[in-house]
Amino acid sequence: MIQQPKYYIRDLLKKREGFEYPQPVTYCNDVKLDYNTICDFKNIFGVDYKAVSKESFYFNKAVNGLNNDSDLWSNEKVKEQSFNVIYDYVINGGGKSHSSITPLSPFEIFMLNDGFKMNYFCELNTLNPMSRKYQKEDLIIRICFGVIVNKRKVNFYFETSKSNKIFQVSNSKEDYNKAINGKLKEL
Repeated sequence: MIQQPKYYIRDLLKKREGFEYPQPVTYCNDVKLDYNTICDFKNIFGVDYKAVSKESFYFNKAVNGLNNDSDLWSNEKVKEQSFNVIYDYVINGGGKSHSSITPLSPFEIFMLNDGFKMNYFCELNTLNPMSRKYQKEDLIIRICFGVIVNKRKVNFYFETSKSNKIFQVSNSKEDYNKAINGKLKEL
């Protein structure tokens, strides 16, 4: 199970008087934070607010990249190992402070549940021509972003170490099984 930091700052949506819709309310563990508690954070919790805030930010970013809430995860150990790879990427400067991280797709979760190991995580976008790498035995799969085939834009695609062909990432389990068994139509 993925362990959240000892002191964990997060925003929860709560109904507040004077507002029609729920508003974000900041908590550290179960303590509601306001201006006074933030100013006196070190006395209340015994740690520096900025350090806790930074660690919580990195943790949240990695959890979002993991697609943690997906009900497709079937192996908690693999999920935790994948989280660690993503968290290392985030704390080492990946996904700059205010940028988002493209979460794992269902296709990637299918691979991880099926015994693939995540070797490398990166942001997938047009500014970053890198790829995420997964391996199972001698098969390496790279997930990439942005290719144009026959004047048709394909956002996410993958290629394997066993062919020089590219395939569109599909988020259906049926297409995943076809892809892994070499029966998916190439782009």
